[in-house]
Formats: sequence, C-alpha cells, structure tokens
Amino acid sequence: MKRILFIEGDDSLRRLYWRLFERKQYADVSVEFTGDINIARESLQTTPFQLIVLDIRFAHDQRAGLTFLRELRDSGNNVPAVIYTGVPEQILREDLEGRNCITVIPKSLTSDEVMQRIDEAIFLVDAGMTEGSEHLDLLESMAVQFNMEVGEETEDGESKDTPGIAGAEFRSEF
Repeated sequence: MKRILFIEGDDSLRRLYWRLFERKQYADVSVEFTGDINIARESLQTTPFQLIVLDIRFAHDQRAGLTFLRELRDSGNNVPAVIYTGVPEQILREDLEGRNCITVIPKSLTSDEVMQRIDEAIFLVDAGMTEGSEHLDLLESMAVQFNMEVGEETEDGESKDTPGIAGAEFRSEF
C-alpha cells in the first residue's frame, strides 16, 4: 500500500481533499492529513510514506513548508514531494533543486485538476521516476503552461514570478 502524507494548513482545504481522496476510492493508497508541521515530522519518523503533498504557507510562517522540506532532506529523508501552494510565484528554482520535488501545484487550479496532478505524481512514484532532475523538466513545462519564467531574477535581484511546481484508508487531524 502506498502512503501519502498531505500537509495543508487550511482546515477547509484539508477537509475538501480528504473527501476527494475518499471519493476516488484508490485500492492501494492510504492518505494521512495534517495541518501541523510538527505532527507531520512525527508521522515521518514512525510511518514510511511514499509521497508528501506539502503546502508552503502556514499561519505562523509564510515559508514553513519549504523550511520543513529543507530540514527533511538535510536529515536524509528523501520521500518525493509535491508542493501545493497558493503562492507559486514565491518559489524559486533553488528552493526545489536537489529536494526531490516532483512538481508544484498552484491552488488556483480546480480541485479536479489538483487531483489529476496528484495522480500523475503517484504514477511517477510507482514508476520510480522521482529521483534526479526530471522534476525540473516538469517545473519548466508548468512555466510554459502558465506563461511564466522559471528561476530567473530581475536586474534588481528580485524573483520573477515562478510557478510552483481508490482511497481505502484515511487518517486526519482537523
């Protein structure tokens, strides 16, 4: 069974995606939902996950998700991650490079589009295609789709807009 850790700071979005995962009725996927980075950290120490879906903004820290991802990688945990964010323009290529991020999903997409992107990420995990630099190719293709440039800076050093790149069992902390 594949285990997914879905870390989302917004209670209503967490509930929405819990219901969407439940409706899809994956036969071999278990999803744990949390809105707390500390609970996510504890879960990762006790449960082997195959994928993390991670929001980057939390009430207490606007980049908590990226900080958490960096800490996770620095500790040797290389579980593939999907960044799910309402502020993809705040993510720089350097934030993701070498961090085993499959893609960044903007919250501006419809819930069906988000679920399709998560399904694609699950496929990549199943196919063993999460290591290396292919995530940067996905990031580049998203840039084309959203007419954005990736990982570049303006002359004054500011970041240009960059894109962020059948449920059987569910646990949640709402």
